[in-house]
This record gives sequence, structure tokens and C-alpha cells, in this order.
Amino acid sequence: MGQFCGSGTTGVKDGAVTYGAGFGANLDQSADGGTGTAVTISGSGLTYTVSSVPPNSLEIEIKDDTTEYCYVTTAASATIKWKDFVEKCTSKPTGPAFAGTSITGVSFQARAGAAAAPYDFCVTALSL
Repeated sequence: MGQFCGSGTTGVKDGAVTYGAGFGANLDQSADGGTGTAVTISGSGLTYTVSSVPPNSLEIEIKDDTTEYCYVTTAASATIKWKDFVEKCTSKPTGPAFAGTSITGVSFQARAGAAAAPYDFCVTALSL
């Protein structure tokens, strides 16, 4: 209760686009599953704590109306500055940095690696 959890096994990264596995939520969405609205962000960034970091690292994504921005980390707890979220965070070069004032969703992904990897973690704290 009060935690956002997921578990399973990631895919295998083989050079092509291969996503891991994870979970996310639309923000400011009604309890009946209706369409949510954008939430105005404040402070210096997104602060989170997870119960453990998946074996191939953790990718945290935020979404504005149409674009996803991400950040890859191995830290179980941190504050990620809003400007450190970028489009295509695992590409070389990365895409533009997030410069918005509101977001519509957030997700946490167990990254894929050279072998399938089990993951089991909870988001125990999250603030925007």
C-alpha cells in the first residue's frame, strides 16, 4: 500500500531496439480511468526512491503531451533535475532536454541487457 511495484523478466538487447519492462502512470487521472491532465512541475526536479535497482539499470521517463524524456540511473534514490531528462537518452547523440513546465505521465523501466534479467522493485517515494 502506498507503493508502486512491478516484477518480471526483461527482454534481451540484441543491437536492435529492445525495451526492458516496467510500469508507469498517467498523472492527475480520475479514479474511473478517464483522461488525465498535465501537472505543473515545481522544484528542481523529480525526486524518487526505489526498493532496488534492476540489474541492467533503471530508466525513468517523464512525458509531456506528446514527447517522452528519459534518464538512466543505477541510484536507488535521487533527485533528477528536469533539464537532465532528454529525448532518446540511450542514443548517441541524445535528443533535446526537457524544458517544459508540466508533465502528463511518469514511468520506471528495468532496462534490457545482453541476457534476460529478472526485476522486482517498488517505487516507495516520488515527488515532482
